[in-house]
Amino acid sequence: MLEERFRAFVALPLPAAVQAYLQAVQLRLNGRTPGMVRWVGSEGMHLTLKFLGDTHIQLVEHIETLLLEVAAAHPPFTLTLSAMGCFPTPQSPRVVWAGLAGETQRLAALCTDAEAGLVRLGFAPEQRPFAPHVTLGRVRDQVAPADAAALGRILQTAPRLTAAPPARLERVVLFKSVLTPQGANYEHLVTARLGQGMEAVG
Repeated sequence: MLEERFRAFVALPLPAAVQAYLQAVQLRLNGRTPGMVRWVGSEGMHLTLKFLGDTHIQLVEHIETLLLEVAAAHPPFTLTLSAMGCFPTPQSPRVVWAGLAGETQRLAALCTDAEAGLVRLGFAPEQRPFAPHVTLGRVRDQVAPADAAALGRILQTAPRLTAAPPARLERVVLFKSVLTPQGANYEHLVTARLGQGMEAVG
């Protein structure tokens, strides 16, 4: 049962093979930067379209209708992993991510339609340009600035992720996110299949 309000976001889940590849990347990076990054588990590897934040349960039905309409208007597409990177800067990294290439124009069109619909539902418009990426980890607060900068240099010189399997994206999901001391737990609330519409509602 959902609480009256909950933390939510809309995202595209990644195929299991891509998640497994990224976990191997995390393992290699962790070997070079032990204890510096709090790595995301496979269940947290997704391509976020919009973070909704604190969301009222009464909006779920409206979000469901919107995702049905948006998903039906966009066919599945394929992306590939590209380079490693970090936010906000390599000199002071806080978030480690993997970039995406491939059919990014289709992704951008899907994001534009989802964003427009969610704004009509009352969610705040995005203030930053859409930058498609998969979050792999977050730098721990206690990491010294010099060590964080060293991590940034490692990411800048990391090889491109050319051996990754392609990511066929077929579903848009409304996620519920519950923060715990061990990290976030995710629950699929609505799943809409691209090119077809609603697959399941849980």
